[in-house]
Amino acid sequence: MPSIALSNRKIPKDGLDFYPTPPWATRALFEYGYKDIISKDDTIWEPACGHFHMSNIIKEYFTDVVTSDIMYGQDFLNDEHLVCKPDWIITNPPFNVGKDFALKSLETAKRGVAFLVRFSFLESIKRWEELYSIHKPAKVLIFTRRVGFLPSEVSRNTNSAVPYIWLVWDNKHKGPTEFDWIGHDRDKLEKFGDYPEDNMIFEDHLQ
Repeated sequence: MPSIALSNRKIPKDGLDFYPTPPWATRALFEYGYKDIISKDDTIWEPACGHFHMSNIIKEYFTDVVTSDIMYGQDFLNDEHLVCKPDWIITNPPFNVGKDFALKSLETAKRGVAFLVRFSFLESIKRWEELYSIHKPAKVLIFTRRVGFLPSEVSRNTNSAVPYIWLVWDNKHKGPTEFDWIGHDRDKLEKFGDYPEDNMIFEDHLQ
């Protein structure tokens, strides 16, 4: 099956930005640097969990994972009462309010924050003035292989013209922001059953 190439995520101004994260892109954060840095006993909050595509992968590595989303009535940016006070917040934030999500996350998490965002999230005067000049990231992990997103679903057969990164803030980090690369071995980060079409293949095999 040919891959679906995506070059632009167009989000309705007042709509929900629901582009689930492919499982391999979440595993990349841990397999390329943070599996041993984040403690097994740490509490991790995924505040834009959608249909749990990212949080289910986080649970492969850690046991105390809390989820919430505005689609379930939990408004991360505007709720007065926090769902929890986690050690880490790890998420693919809504595109339209990424900076606000980052500021709230940094205010909330006790240890650190990890965001899956476009490379271009590093840009803009406003982000520099309101975010990066105050909270410099500890690490930027750059995907060498593009991460493809689809609205409301994940698929093995996606590609993208848009570069993505993991952007990590860590309270224990000392020194300037570090840059590193996530290898192109996507196949090693994928498992059978990650995608809906895997179940279709399994069902066809049983018939």
